[in-house]
Amino acid sequence: NEDSSSWKKISNLVKKIHPTHSKWIWSVTPENWEILKSQNVWGSRIGKERIGDRIKPGDQVAFYVIGTSNFKGIFEFVGNWYDSPGKTWDDDLRPDGSLIHVSQIQIKPIQLGSVKIHNLHEKLELFIGKSQNNRNLVLQGGSGYPSNNSKPLSEDDFTMIRLELIRNQDDLSENFSPLEGKTENESTSNIETETLPSDVADTKIFKFDDGEV
Repeated sequence: NEDSSSWKKISNLVKKIHPTHSKWIWSVTPENWEILKSQNVWGSRIGKERIGDRIKPGDQVAFYVIGTSNFKGIFEFVGNWYDSPGKTWDDDLRPDGSLIHVSQIQIKPIQLGSVKIHNLHEKLELFIGKSQNNRNLVLQGGSGYPSNNSKPLSEDDFTMIRLELIRNQDDLSENFSPLEGKTENESTSNIETETLPSDVADTKIFKFDDGEV
């Protein structure tokens, strides 16, 4: 029908945007989601050289906000990674006062919205055919690297997330300030998790049973 045809055209258009750049997902706490939105910046506990080898300018990221069961927005990385100028994030300092997130990169909003993770379980190759526990682990942070075990998403999966955000979009102009250099956070330490028996020490599992993370 006309509606599905229109969405197919949009999908094909989205796929043509930065086809050579990698697409990622990254989990973020609600507190740090608000910070990254207002400051247009993201950060990592990995040094700028090492994280810069993986995450490049022009790459895009879909942020999953912990505790909301939602992807909330897609951003593009702008410029190179740099040393963090100081405390930026909600959980940015160790007990001795040293920074946890030592590198930062500017970001710009591409699409804001709100997409329930459960609505994507049967739409994304990332989740199809996986057990509930393995789906949960996809969203677990990578100690400074992106979620999904630091693997990029397929173009099809990333396009689907973006299309769902477009269907449930927010007004970018009301939520974002101009680019200015500050930081991010993808901390895993404050993620609402449940420690389950595992062969791997200190493995954390998201709680999805009730639809919440």
